[in-house]
Order: sequence, then C-alpha cells, then structure tokens
Amino acid sequence: MPDEIEIVVFYSWQSDLPKTTNLQAIRTALRTASSNAEADLSDREISIRIDEATKRTSGSPNIPDTILRKIAVSDIFVCDVTPIYKASAGHPKSSANPNVIFELGYAVAQLGWDRVVLLFNESFGAFPQDLPFDFDRHRASPYKLAEASVPKKGGYAPLIVLLTEAIVAVIRDDPKKPSEMSQLTPEQTRRQRDVKNLRWLLENIHWPTLEQHIDEAPKVMPARVLHFYEGFHGVRTAKLFHIFDNDLLALIDAIHSAWSRTTSFGTRYERVVGGDHYIFTVPPNRAWTKDEEKAWAAIERGIKDLHKAIEDFLRYVRTNYLEIDIDELNEISWKRYVQFHQEFEKSIARRK
Repeated sequence: MPDEIEIVVFYSWQSDLPKTTNLQAIRTALRTASSNAEADLSDREISIRIDEATKRTSGSPNIPDTILRKIAVSDIFVCDVTPIYKASAGHPKSSANPNVIFELGYAVAQLGWDRVVLLFNESFGAFPQDLPFDFDRHRASPYKLAEASVPKKGGYAPLIVLLTEAIVAVIRDDPKKPSEMSQLTPEQTRRQRDVKNLRWLLENIHWPTLEQHIDEAPKVMPARVLHFYEGFHGVRTAKLFHIFDNDLLALIDAIHSAWSRTTSFGTRYERVVGGDHYIFTVPPNRAWTKDEEKAWAAIERGIKDLHKAIEDFLRYVRTNYLEIDIDELNEISWKRYVQFHQEFEKSIARRK
C-alpha cells in the first residue's frame, strides 16, 4: 500500500470584513470541502491539511517569513480578494486587503496561477469589476454571503461546492509549479497546455445528452443540448483557449461545426409545455414547405456529421491523451448542469 500523500492548502485571510461572511465562513467551508475532496479522490492515498499564517508554529516566529515559507511548500493557495475598500474620494479604486495581495503575488511566483483559488464575496463588491485587471482572467470564484443571511447548521453549501471542485481539480490536474515548468522542453510545455485546455473544454460536454440528441433529432431536441452547446461554444471561442495539436483542434472544430448546425433552426422547434425538450413543428393539415424540408435535411446532415466527429474525437483522445479521464469530466459537466438548473429554479421562485 503506497504511503499517504499530504496535500497542504494554505488559506490567506483578511479580517476587515465581517468574520461570519468571510474569514470564518471560508475557514468553515474549507474544512468541509477538504473532507469532501478526500472522499471524491478516494482512489488516491491522500490527506488534505489546511494551513494559515502562524498556525502550528511555536515561540515568537518572524510572521512574514513564516507565512512565505508556508506558502512556498504548500500545494494549493486559497485567498480572499473581496474588496475591503470601495471606490470613493479617499480610495479611487476598490481594493482587497494589502497583506492578502502580497501573499497572493508570492504564491503565484512559487506555485503558479493554476494552484491558486481566488474567492470574492459579492455582498461587498461588484464581480469582476472590482478585481484588479489582471485578476479576473484567472478564474476568480464569486460567492454571495451577507451578515443578514449567514446560514446556520448545514449552511455555506454553495461555497463548499465551489471549494471542493477547485481543490479536486488542482489535485487531479497536478499542474507544474513555475520551478518545474522551467525544466520542461517546449514540446512538453505545449502538451501540458493542451491537456489543460482540453479538460476545460470537456467540462462543458455531457456525452449522454449528445447521444440522445443524435438518436432523436431532427424530430426531438432535449433542452439541455442547448445548455451544453453554449458552454462548449463559449470555451472554444474564448481568447484564452488554444490548442497546439493541430489534429486535435481539427477534431474539436468538426464537433463545433456539426453541433452548431444541428441547433441552428430554433424557429422550427416548439418547447413541449411542462417538458424538457423541443419538437420540430409543422402546422397540421398542410404539406411541408421547401424551407421546412431543407431545415429537416440540414439537421439530418448535421447529426450524421456530429456522430462521426464525436467518434473520431473520442478515439483520438483515448489513444493520444491518456491523462484525460473522459468519464470524470463528463460527471463534472453533469454536476455543474444540475447545480445551474437548481440555482435557476431558485431565482425564478424568488421572483414570484
């Protein structure tokens, strides 16, 4: 049995804002998230330890030096970048706690952005407008918790889910630290970045939904097909998305093109009342128009192309990218969809 590996999560906190919404809320959520992550990663021999400031140090340590040493040997860095100053005459820009920002800069230099989790409480600032310009592209994670709504027992669920996913992602991906990156060849660096972006893309695909779409189109289209397409399209067209492997990129674009064509005839569909799917609709008691026939035929061609593109893509990834666990990413995609749907229904209920 292999020795257990300890994963250290360093928490950089601030106490300027209410402790119940920030410092203690994040600390409490981190404890639960760490336990959840250990359970999710039960196939690995790991334990997760939360560290912060001068915790577990004796005597009268040099606090700044101690903190920096702890950050340097940690595996994941979690920090609260919620602004403590709002833009005003005295403070022309919203800004987070300066000590947290200093520790964040050191963490980025030592661990790299891929091991950093930025938390932002939207109850005290506008996200992402109140982030420094070079923060928002590094996947800062917003949550919302005000003093008046501090949950009691069993609360903090959204924050716990957010932190669990972030911790699990870092441990599974095991991104190279800057010192390790400098030892990689250009080819290894390109591959590592391709793997990272491929994971990002696949976290927005739910294969069973696509299979259902292929089986039932053109007559029926599950509503969630559009949700996953928008996620896939958003990643593929994002400026930060780049694939060096031209063969892989061509396969991705084949899926993108075919999937787009199968969802481009929205005016031909009507949503079933109370249902979760759309029906290709033609008024009864009349012959199909040429436009309707063309739309049906175009969707059929798109579905045929999509089926082939998916088979080619999966075969290529399974052969050439053993680092990619398609089943795991498929599960992540589905969990995010369920969470999105639940939050959407809650927002609708609040409006009534």
